[in-house]
Amino acid sequence: MPHTYLVATDLSARSDRAFQRAVMLARQTGADLALLAIVDDAAPADVTDAQVMASEKALNSLIERDCKGLDVDLRVRPGDPTAEILAETQKTDPALLVLGVHRPRAFFDAVRETTGQRITRLSATPVLMVSEPVSGPHERVIVATDFSPASAAAASLAAELCPDAPITPVHALHIPYRGMLARHDSGALEASFRREAREADAAWRADQTLPGRIGETRMDAGSAHQILGDELRRGGPALLALGAHGRVGQQRALLGSLVTDLMRDPPADLLICRPRQGD
Repeated sequence: MPHTYLVATDLSARSDRAFQRAVMLARQTGADLALLAIVDDAAPADVTDAQVMASEKALNSLIERDCKGLDVDLRVRPGDPTAEILAETQKTDPALLVLGVHRPRAFFDAVRETTGQRITRLSATPVLMVSEPVSGPHERVIVATDFSPASAAAASLAAELCPDAPITPVHALHIPYRGMLARHDSGALEASFRREAREADAAWRADQTLPGRIGETRMDAGSAHQILGDELRRGGPALLALGAHGRVGQQRALLGSLVTDLMRDPPADLLICRPRQGD
């Protein structure tokens, strides 16, 4: 049976990018598409019903225009968007959930999670957050690796979604007190951390199932945000793949600070995966 990619849309320009990327991936991989639109049910029933009908009409037009030859299941219903998307992932167990980026809200973004962050934290389904305009396949895959099973899962799924793209793992070397040591000879200390990282990289490659075409791990000293940003600026459009740590649950810390930060302001399309069951 083919995999199903679930696309959640609110008919915004942000969601349109997610829809277009999902259509492209479905054509590349042979997956089916499920297109889900949730109309907020806070309005009176007659208003909600009208919005459901309008959404169905608009989305059917998109499907007719862009999805010829694909198996697409359209699902439009009223409800709370976050709760309904989570319920749909639990019910249908898609291979991938495709989301657009959230609408920036300066105050609320500072004090609470975005919808995408909450859905990713509370679901075991891999999430592709599409932020970039869709002009073609991703030309590169960058894997933010800490040499964990979660990083391996992210690399493997990214390889399936981008079968022709080179894959570069990137690891940020955290060297304590590096700034204070810069005025002295910190070369020996950095060499020690780099040696430990190379040993961890070798163990990761030996213990985990990784794509055959994965490249040499780039290791640089600095923050993960800085190192990933440098790598993203090196070439063409890239997919940034990351592993989410911890079990699915209620605590925000379970998602991981790097994933949480990048989802708030994505520097590229993001693929977020949890470890495969049993890893």
